[in-house]
Parts: sequence; C-alpha cells; structure tokens
Amino acid sequence: MFQEAAQRARLQAQLQIDIKAFQEKENNLRKHGERLRQLLDQTAAASVAHAPAPVAAARHPEAVALDAEWGKFQRSRALLEAERRAMIDERLLYKEQITFLQRRVVALRQRETGVTHRGKQLAEAAGNPSRPRRPNHP
Repeated sequence: MFQEAAQRARLQAQLQIDIKAFQEKENNLRKHGERLRQLLDQTAAASVAHAPAPVAAARHPEAVALDAEWGKFQRSRALLEAERRAMIDERLLYKEQITFLQRRVVALRQRETGVTHRGKQLAEAAGNPSRPRRPNHP
C-alpha cells in the first residue's frame, strides 16, 4: 500500500514536470509562430516594393525599356536560383556517394582481412595436421 502511494506520488510529480515542459514548448511554439508571421509579412511587403510597376495606358519609351530589363533581371535571377538548388542537390548526392564508397571500402577491407586470416588458418591446418595422413602408395 505504501509503495503504491509512493509510486502514485512519483507519477504525479513526473506528470507535473511533463505538463510544465509541454506548456513551455507550447509558449515557445507560439512565439516562434508569431516571429514567422512577422517575417512573412515583411517578406510580402518587400516583394510588393520590388514588384514591377503596373502597366499604364501611355508609357514613356524609357519605362518600357526599363521594364524589359527588369524582366530579364527577374528571369536571370530565377535561373540562378534554380541552378543554386540543383548544385546543392548535386553536392548532397556527391556526399552520399562518398559516404557509401567509404563504407564499401571499410567492408571490403574487413572482408579482405577475414579472407587473409582464413587463408592463414587453412595453411596452418594443411602444414600441421591434427592427425597423421596416410601416404598415398599404389
């Protein structure tokens, strides 16, 4: 009876600790979510500020040329970003291949060591038989 009460008390204390930890995590997640929403708002505001100007009915030739150059810039920026992502993917794939090859080298070295060891055991067994061999006389 006393052991059950002590165990219940320990469980209740652990539950209280777990509840406090969950509440702290929940508060941290709320704060983090709020920071993310603020960053999204800032990013949206920045993208609106950098967005191309709306097309007007009558435009100055320099504005048309500027818009064309701005479009080229945005396309080249998008291409650069795509290339950057591809390079990151290739780098990750390269690292995975190196890791795989390193593991393969270790496995082959272990196998080679085992084969060498087994060869030595067979050579010793052939050179030092545990029972005498019969000579092969016809």
